[in-house]
Amino acid sequence: MSTSRSESSQPTSLHSSGHSGDNEEVTNQSRSSKRKQSIVWEHFTKVRGVNDSLHAKCNYCEKLLSGGSAYGTTHLKKHLNNACPKFKLEHRIGLSGSPRNEFKFDQVKSRKDLAIACIKHKYPFNIGEHEYFEIFLSGLNPDFKLPCRNTIRSDVIEVYEEEKVKIYKLLDGLRCKVSLTTDIWTSEHSHVAYCCLTVHFVDDSWELQKKILAFRKMPYPHDGETLFSFMKEMILEWNLDKKLFSIVVDNATNNDVMIRKVKDWILYDLLVAREM
Repeated sequence: MSTSRSESSQPTSLHSSGHSGDNEEVTNQSRSSKRKQSIVWEHFTKVRGVNDSLHAKCNYCEKLLSGGSAYGTTHLKKHLNNACPKFKLEHRIGLSGSPRNEFKFDQVKSRKDLAIACIKHKYPFNIGEHEYFEIFLSGLNPDFKLPCRNTIRSDVIEVYEEEKVKIYKLLDGLRCKVSLTTDIWTSEHSHVAYCCLTVHFVDDSWELQKKILAFRKMPYPHDGETLFSFMKEMILEWNLDKKLFSIVVDNATNNDVMIRKVKDWILYDLLVAREM
């Protein structure tokens, strides 16, 4: 079902009693006095409801939404993009109001999106060499050149470095203290250990936040001295030695040694700083 722009701009009544007076269309101001109308109204019809309230009726699924000028058009665009089951994909418009046909392909951005997808969903770096994945992407956009595994790996590292800078700036600007949690996982078969370090803090909106700072393979043996070296390196790398409030670990003996050494190191630095 389609409705021209001129038709959609004329509100009609939801109620009919068979009298011409009940079905009178609301007269709009002249085109010259109106503001430029959003493109979204090509997909909705203005209708009057109970108590003369103005509604926007979807031209595809006939759902009624608020149509008054005070409500804007964002909710109408969201309905088309996310909720309307009959709205065709090729007619979708972005929340900015730009038509889909204004889309411009960007190879660099698409490569970055692929790298983020590999990070988020644990796709292998050689996904670009999968035959039917290549066929699938070619059907969507034949202009996209699938990168090789080494290029995808480089793109993933680049995304990591960009996000690391963002988190560093975020932590550096905090006015509050932070807490760290760390845990080690060891493979039963290979005896390879991995250590994860997470920072926790309350932001300016009083929302509890957490960010993973490191997920690293630990050299054997992962005793207290090794853990302390790792913890000290991370605290200095992220510039957290002056903001550290607490470190939460499990009750393993090597953690006891690590915590004691961290305390001694930070207290020593504080004493030296005071004397200077």
